[in-house]
Amino acid sequence: MREQTLCLKYGLTFIKNQYGRNYAGNLNTAIDHIIRSRMIENNESINHTFIAFLDDDDFWHSEYLAECTKAIKKDTDFVVAGLIYHSDNQIQKLSIPNKLTIQDFLEKNPHIQGSNTFIRLTTLLKAGGFDENMPSTTDRDVFTRVMMLNPKYEIIQQHLVNIDAKNSRVRLTNTQDSKKESLAKFYAKYGGLMSESNQKAFFQRANLFTSISEQDITEVLEYQAKDYVPIQTHLKVSQRVVFAFVSISPFFTKRMIAGIARQNLKNKKIICIANYADDIEEIKRCLFETNIPYLLVTLVDIHALLNKKNIFSCLDQSCLKNGYVQDIATARSILHFYAKQESEDGDIVWILDDDMEFAQNVMIDGTISKQPLDIEAVIQKYQNKYDVVVGSYSQDAPLPTLSSLRTALLDYVYHHVLKKNQYYDKSIYHFRDYYYDLADDHRHLETPVQFIENGALADIFSGKATSRKLFSTQLAEFDAYSRGGNTLIFNRKVLDIPNLSLVLAGTVARRSDYFWVQQVKKQGYRIIGSTFSTFHHREGVLFDYQKEVDKQIKDLIGSSFTKAYADITSPSSREFYGSFKRYYQQRLVRIVGNYFRIIGLLNILNSDDYLVDFNETNLADFIRRSKQYLEPSLVYSAFKQLCSQIHIHQHSLKISKYQAIVENHFSTHITHFLGWGEEGAVFSDGSNVYKIMYERLQDEVLQRYVSFGECSELFAVKTKQLDEHTIIYYSYSENYQPYLGGFSIQLAGLLNFLKSKRLVLTNIKKQNFIIVDKQLKFIDYGKNIEPYSLKKYQKSIERAYQMLKYPDLSTGEYKQMISQSYLEEDKAFLFGIEHFRKSLAKRYKEQTHDPIVIDLIKQINPISVLDYGAGKCKIANVLAQYMSVSVFDINREQLKARAHENVTVVEDIEKTQDSFDLVNCNLVLCCTNNQKVEYILGKAYNLLDDDGHLILSICNPFFDDIEQTETRLSGNYSDYSLCKTYQKKTRFICREEYHRPFAFYQRMLQKKGFEIIEIREDDGVNVKSLNPISEHLIMVCRKVEKPILHDCSLLIKTNPMEYQTIYKNITHIVQQLEKNCLFAERIVVVDGDAQQDRLRRYSSDNREILLDELNRLLANGYIDRIVITNKEQRDGIYRKYFGGTVNSAYAANGQALLSSLQGLNAVKTRYVFQNDSDILYHNSSVRGVQSALNVLKAQQALTLSLSICHSNEQLFSFGHRVEVRSSFIDLQQFNQLLPLSNPTEQDSFSLPWHRALDNRLNPMDSIRLHQTDLFFVHPENALKNTNLISMARNAVEQNKVNLSHQVNKVNLSGAISDWLEKTHHQMVLFIRGKNTPPEKLKRLFDSIKKQKHQYFQIIYIDDASNEASSAYAKMLFEYDVYFKNKVISVFNDFSVDSLANFEIMYQHIVKNPNTIIVNIDNDDCLLKDEALSIIQAQFDKGADVTIGNCFRVDKPLKHYRVEAFKESWERDGDNIWLHPKCFRKYLCNYIQNNLMFDDRYIDVATDYAMMLPIIQAAKQPVFIQEPIYYFEPSKENRNKANQYQSAAEMKQILLERAKRDSQRKVIAIIGDSNVSEQSNAYQLAYELGKVLVDNGFRIQTGGLGGVMEAAMKGAKSSCCYQRGDTIAIIPSSDETEVNDYADIVIPTGLDILRNGKVVEADVVIALGGGAGTLSEIALAWQQFKLIIAFRNIEGWSQKLADQKIDARKRYRDIEDDRVYSVDNIEQAIMLIKQLSNRYTRVHHGIKFKKKLAN
Repeated sequence: MREQTLCLKYGLTFIKNQYGRNYAGNLNTAIDHIIRSRMIENNESINHTFIAFLDDDDFWHSEYLAECTKAIKKDTDFVVAGLIYHSDNQIQKLSIPNKLTIQDFLEKNPHIQGSNTFIRLTTLLKAGGFDENMPSTTDRDVFTRVMMLNPKYEIIQQHLVNIDAKNSRVRLTNTQDSKKESLAKFYAKYGGLMSESNQKAFFQRANLFTSISEQDITEVLEYQAKDYVPIQTHLKVSQRVVFAFVSISPFFTKRMIAGIARQNLKNKKIICIANYADDIEEIKRCLFETNIPYLLVTLVDIHALLNKKNIFSCLDQSCLKNGYVQDIATARSILHFYAKQESEDGDIVWILDDDMEFAQNVMIDGTISKQPLDIEAVIQKYQNKYDVVVGSYSQDAPLPTLSSLRTALLDYVYHHVLKKNQYYDKSIYHFRDYYYDLADDHRHLETPVQFIENGALADIFSGKATSRKLFSTQLAEFDAYSRGGNTLIFNRKVLDIPNLSLVLAGTVARRSDYFWVQQVKKQGYRIIGSTFSTFHHREGVLFDYQKEVDKQIKDLIGSSFTKAYADITSPSSREFYGSFKRYYQQRLVRIVGNYFRIIGLLNILNSDDYLVDFNETNLADFIRRSKQYLEPSLVYSAFKQLCSQIHIHQHSLKISKYQAIVENHFSTHITHFLGWGEEGAVFSDGSNVYKIMYERLQDEVLQRYVSFGECSELFAVKTKQLDEHTIIYYSYSENYQPYLGGFSIQLAGLLNFLKSKRLVLTNIKKQNFIIVDKQLKFIDYGKNIEPYSLKKYQKSIERAYQMLKYPDLSTGEYKQMISQSYLEEDKAFLFGIEHFRKSLAKRYKEQTHDPIVIDLIKQINPISVLDYGAGKCKIANVLAQYMSVSVFDINREQLKARAHENVTVVEDIEKTQDSFDLVNCNLVLCCTNNQKVEYILGKAYNLLDDDGHLILSICNPFFDDIEQTETRLSGNYSDYSLCKTYQKKTRFICREEYHRPFAFYQRMLQKKGFEIIEIREDDGVNVKSLNPISEHLIMVCRKVEKPILHDCSLLIKTNPMEYQTIYKNITHIVQQLEKNCLFAERIVVVDGDAQQDRLRRYSSDNREILLDELNRLLANGYIDRIVITNKEQRDGIYRKYFGGTVNSAYAANGQALLSSLQGLNAVKTRYVFQNDSDILYHNSSVRGVQSALNVLKAQQALTLSLSICHSNEQLFSFGHRVEVRSSFIDLQQFNQLLPLSNPTEQDSFSLPWHRALDNRLNPMDSIRLHQTDLFFVHPENALKNTNLISMARNAVEQNKVNLSHQVNKVNLSGAISDWLEKTHHQMVLFIRGKNTPPEKLKRLFDSIKKQKHQYFQIIYIDDASNEASSAYAKMLFEYDVYFKNKVISVFNDFSVDSLANFEIMYQHIVKNPNTIIVNIDNDDCLLKDEALSIIQAQFDKGADVTIGNCFRVDKPLKHYRVEAFKESWERDGDNIWLHPKCFRKYLCNYIQNNLMFDDRYIDVATDYAMMLPIIQAAKQPVFIQEPIYYFEPSKENRNKANQYQSAAEMKQILLERAKRDSQRKVIAIIGDSNVSEQSNAYQLAYELGKVLVDNGFRIQTGGLGGVMEAAMKGAKSSCCYQRGDTIAIIPSSDETEVNDYADIVIPTGLDILRNGKVVEADVVIALGGGAGTLSEIALAWQQFKLIIAFRNIEGWSQKLADQKIDARKRYRDIEDDRVYSVDNIEQAIMLIKQLSNRYTRVHHGIKFKKKLAN
């Protein structure tokens, strides 16, 4: 076609008209195409789409579209430009209206027609689109309806559209007859709105084109409907009529029973299925009283029926929901079963809906009338001719309400609002589906029908027919395409055909009756449709929007399914999907159009009650929900399932035959029917299981079964070949259990066995396995065990993995997943399959552990190596090829037998004189007790040369608790943090092993003179979760010199109030103080239970937990002794130290006294370093505390205190008091001074012990150090319930933070920000979480290591996790080479929840405003190796936010998307929660107080709290469609969401908050930055800022001084001020370079170019100003902003007040557009309120149009 060629040439889309063959049909086709392509296919909003029409013989001025676009404002509905008429003899510019009213269109067309229609698409849709029942007058008709919506419009006073009005050719709309008909229809529709003058003008204008008067209207619209003529019969029906129906309520049941009883038939029977539980006895009584034979089927009967495996091939208990039959398809199938069972050949079965009456509507004299139904006449007409007659409906349509609501509402609006006149176009009755909004023919959609019943609006929304009633015409036949609740069945065999329907994601489609008709036809039965009808009396119910939407979606699926199924020529899923998608999208487009029209009609009605439901937000949600069912894999799997059901059902009808064959050939009696499948039926006689195949298998297939008895996962199968069938049989196990998941090792064994036999299993699903005595058994023997090929084997691995990984999926969901696997290259649900492949590989230590050890040793390249505990010498023999290797093991015989010739066997380790560069000790320590561990490490130390290396591997303690691994069958079930022995069972042995936390080994190595320099983990698998783990931990250690202070002990004082942090505090103290040397002993003394309130109490006491934690420290080697305060020793202690005694354990000031003295008394060495358990230490010195002790000894002083933090080194000083918190004491000198003088008061000693000692000291007895590399910090009790201490602890340990804030201070000083490391990196991975198990952490860290984009820094915040989680992360960050210098970590002492940690990150750690923050929960991971590359690429293209996309583990089939970012709060937040959430750091500044509610951090709906303000502020947010993130919702979050009805409530609060904030206008205030506080400009700006906030506005400035500072300062003084009301757009990239009054700081780094950003606001107000202000005013002018200038302030605001910046016309409807001048604030506020809603034009950038050469 020529048109098609032209379209292709110029890049246009060519569309064929698919509706009415007229002008309106053409236009509607185009509109539908736009809806489909934008809304349906591309997920775009059409809210801001305008549509311009151009007839093929007209043409536009080149600037027409540009001018129309310029004229658009925020709420513009349409734009009008002038017409130039080109007639046969002249060219005429038609008048352009200045304004428009509906009367203009009622009388004539005010020069608006197709080619100058430029209209918002949603407005056009709300008006109903173009009326295809109008042959002409189309444009006038549509604009009459548009004007009913009170539209906003713009008129361009230019003639830009050229109209070809020549009569030289035939047109769609210019014939006399079509004009007359159209004008008559127009008058019939809108005549009621016309005044007398309107009517006169209408007919005067009409008669210019055709001859017509009001008297002609009836004649023009006349329609002769044929009267109904009933069939006459005098014969009686002799056969029995079986009335069968399913009822949903006792009311309908009773009405139906009464109606049947009144039927004048000789022989009747009733079958009633009661799909309800109430009033069953009453129903039985009603049935009994009719004296008609009956069967009443109750829910109890249905439950029993569905439990019988041999009854239904396609139905089971899953068909019930809350105990009731949940869908029509199931109900009809059950009804068919009982109807067949309870009837006999010759009976007539009448299948009915329960809301039917035995009457019908017919047309008589042009009026619809209700008449009795003569069923005997109908039966006489059709019996012996047909097997099935599908009757029709009268009265109410059997449709979802939403499928007929548009036209019903149209009739209501015309009748109640539009003053409908007496004229109607009754030809509409000619259309069979004139009541149906989704009919293929659209001519009825905008043609009102006469109101027959005076129903209320509620009746229409309940689906009752008030105007478009269904009625019967002459009794006639038609091709049956559907079957509803009025079907006569003359051949009972058709009742064996079940009512099936497509099931998509658990949603059962409507229209199963259509599919039933198709199946009846395919099986060759005679079926016909008939116009005889029953009266459908629909119950009036309250409108429930969500229920109706659900029905509409089910109907959408069902309609598309039945049409697609009718189209296909073979059972091809691909062919079916193509057809299904086409019909589905077509229908969805129609639904969208109807939905908009319903909104428009409700707006005309001003019906707020229903507009709550019908709005564009809910429409977007409906489209989103509908589109979920177009997922290809979903449809593929559902179609395959349906085809399978049909196939199985056909064989299920022969079940008795198959059972008889088995019984005859095996001389047995079948006792159990076990089920059926696509290949065969399965029975058991109690001894064997028999599977009889529907078709005989080839002998070569049976040969595959011969060796199955060798495999534990297979039964020993036998076979018997018959002529037409094969029977497979094996032994029956009574004690079998259904397979619910797991058993991955056994499944791997099955796949490996089959592979070894050159076979492969192709149908892997849960239903094909059972469990017998804890053994996995495969049970589905048939064609699915196929000859091996690599491709099939790989597919079998994938299917096995999916079955293992997602055991909770339903059968349908699992099939969908499999379909999706085959369809998509991007298989997110196969993420992690490599771990299952490892299970298949049967790896052992030699494959996972040994290569790492060998590689590490080769990297170190020692000359001599000792393998201590060499075992079978596997590692030693490899190493001996490269270096000198000696081996030692207690099993010397094994060594001698296994060691190669060049390996030296050490006979006696105690006698060897050799030394070595490296000692290798693998998996020895986890099998030995603590004493032996100390011995082995000590021996290794002694055998090593100086700076020698120790390679030490152990069973990885972080994964000891994993129950099953590749090599282990049982693990350690106790707490990770505890040292325990446990029985470890492997595939070969069971032995006792020692579980010890990593801290034990870390500490033991420290004590034995080793430092860990690197850690490696091997890669293992948790075979239950199929997550990565590590079975072995390999430590590379170096021998270091670490002297022991044999004469000095460490004494740590604590009390039960410290129980929450005691473990962390003491490990910190010991590790810091023993960096360079070791104390002789480490002692903890515990103060007893306080009998008085403790001094500076900050927490309750918990002695039990404290002692548990101290015992852990003891077990892990951090302390050697625990001293508990003993009151029985009190008197002796006091007399020793003070020469007397008292009862109190505390000094008069409340300080602990007895415990401190008992601790000192327990020390066995001369010197003690005593400190409090809360002290923090920094130690970066070379010799550490040893040097300090040497000073004490050299000066012969009694006490020496460590330094506090200093900025410079100085000599120590004398004459200080005893530092009780942290000091050395020479106990020998101390004891020589005893007893000390200490008076008593109120049964207490007056002084603490150190103050009593102070009184005896000489100046030279006390020393205080002054150092920078060794010092202490004292945290005050007031801080101990905060995480400041944990941050400070981390900072002094890592030495990465500038501590200037702590200089010269004893007590912990500074704020959170002072103690945290900072980053300016371009990309940050922000990782947070709590109690995440190590296997998930490993999964995350592995995914990060695999990223192709590696330029980032990690910020890791652990929210007070258990030790397994926190210790694992700490270990990796400290010792894994990958993480060194890549991580900033924060480990909280106290949990503060997600948002508090987020705030810490962005406020205190990330300092580059342009940093890309990638949010990752530590129980999730990155799905793709390219994830960060994909994110970075989007930001490189200009994105400031990216959202998604993620694969959600608990919903693996769910595909998420973000429909739109703008006003996401209108769409329930959309999906802005999607992981990963990434954004530039400066956007966090917009969050302000959004993270809190009622002064607490929000702990649910946290993603919305974080993202709503960020999305709202973002300029270029991007949704990443490709899944790049693996999201596994934590149990904690799921529990929160479940328990927290408030989760939904909080989300709504946040959405409302976002909506409210978005509606507050932002006013930019610009002016001089150098004015003084005393100036008029400063004072005015201050007051302006205050008044603006008083009036509900937010203010934005450049964030510097002068006017900017004053305005923000004033804003904050307003009583209406909220945090976030002041926004500063600063020129610097340093966010600290801003005045003190800015809430939101946006550092641009643009210098003066940032001025263009400052004026990106709703209104710009200028006060004075110089060159910078001038540039801002110019930029605001170019961006179409409302600009207000104070003319009483000197500067550019005064000079430009009331001026135009240039001659451009920025707004067509604002004639006096300018820089508006004001003299005072009140005038400025008035202008903002009057004009700001008119200044809404958006600047889309400068575009250059290059002129083309001629």
